[in-house]
Amino acid sequence: MTVAELIEALDGADPTTEVRLMTQQTYPFENALVGIWAPGEDGDGDGEEAFTPASGDQFGYRGAGPAPKVLYLVEGRQIGYGTKDAWNR
Repeated sequence: MTVAELIEALDGADPTTEVRLMTQQTYPFENALVGIWAPGEDGDGDGEEAFTPASGDQFGYRGAGPAPKVLYLVEGRQIGYGTKDAWNR
């Protein structure tokens, strides 16, 4: 999924809606998001230029230079069990 596809999928969504992450299709978990991370500009993966986690479940992106080629949604605490329905389209 690209940033453009994500923006399109969220078009019209209530901006106050909480965003969570569903992981593990076989045994799903529902997780909070704690951040967005991108590898450093030099591609070394240290992320120093890209992201510093905020407190709690807040998140942000802090970058220098050109936009990164990949952004990662960073999993936070487990909220509960998910549903396999999330993978059924």
